[in-house]
Amino acid sequence: MYLVSQQESINAERLAEVIEVTYKTAWLMLHKLREAMSEVEESQLLYGQVSIHSHVYGLQMFKPTFDRIRHEHPVMIGSSSNDGEDSLTHLKLQQLTAPDLAGNRPTKYGVAEFRERHIEPSATIIEVVQIYGRLGRAPVIFHYVMDSFRWMNRRFHGIGGKHLQAYLHEYCFRFNRFIHQHSTYNTLVLVCMARRCPTYKDFVARDYRIRYEAHHDGLKAA
Repeated sequence: MYLVSQQESINAERLAEVIEVTYKTAWLMLHKLREAMSEVEESQLLYGQVSIHSHVYGLQMFKPTFDRIRHEHPVMIGSSSNDGEDSLTHLKLQQLTAPDLAGNRPTKYGVAEFRERHIEPSATIIEVVQIYGRLGRAPVIFHYVMDSFRWMNRRFHGIGGKHLQAYLHEYCFRFNRFIHQHSTYNTLVLVCMARRCPTYKDFVARDYRIRYEAHHDGLKAA
């Protein structure tokens, strides 16, 4: 837990080497901690002045089609601020699934679902930009989004769609603790002490994209 709490985190290969366990054991340990981080991030809603944007992890810049290709993963970006975009108080990065997309762009239903699940009803929406990569009034936000993409590529050598949301949650967990000057380590200890620990089979069988598609279908049915 201490190694994970460091600024750059640690990947399973390095953790296995440091504590002398198998890669599978190290992978499981890290995903258990990411599950705890995910629970914290899912429970905290955006508040105050909120901006919504989108971008694409793994974006292929030169391709013969505008359709989304296999290694591209659209991400919805939500941010809270008190005094405009230069004073962020909370960041959310949410992987988008097929029902919420038109190509690489979120649909109006995708935006509506994001607002319902991740933003307090009393919040003020100051900007919604559905075209990925458009800065709008948010150059600071995109600095952190691109930093999260570079961090995943640098530390974990790139992430596939199945577990991408767990790594997005980890980045936001770290960012939001840093912004509020809270200890990543202390928060992890408290959260892990209060929750059930998933098994290896739970993680292997899990696909975050399926979880969110099921939630999306439930919203449409309602």
